[in-house]
Amino acid sequence: MQILQIVALGVMAAVIALVLRASKPELSLQIALAAGVIILIVILSNIAAVIDFIGRLASKYNVNLAYFNIVLKIIGVAYIAELGVHICRDACETAIAAKVEMGCKVIMAAMSLPIVSALIETVAGMLA
Repeated sequence: MQILQIVALGVMAAVIALVLRASKPELSLQIALAAGVIILIVILSNIAAVIDFIGRLASKYNVNLAYFNIVLKIIGVAYIAELGVHICRDACETAIAAKVEMGCKVIMAAMSLPIVSALIETVAGMLA
């Protein structure tokens, strides 16, 4: 079961990072980064399965693939942003984490404009 692998790796990395934080804080952050990369590699197959499923669902209901791709990109930005923010917080850089978070929210809002525009056009067409 992948969940047990992920949790075990996370807990072990957290304990090692906690022990190292007192004597070698630079290694503590590196341990956290390495654990994050390994966990990401472990879950890549699940991510591909989810994307494939959503793609089949979009095709079944004739959703415009351009909108589907935008949604996938926004989800990707959200996950990357969350990872970056947590890494900044792990490094005790909360001010940088807040700015990364805000910047990613602005990027996601800008990426969603074509979908918002299409939604407004659809609603306006229904009301006219």
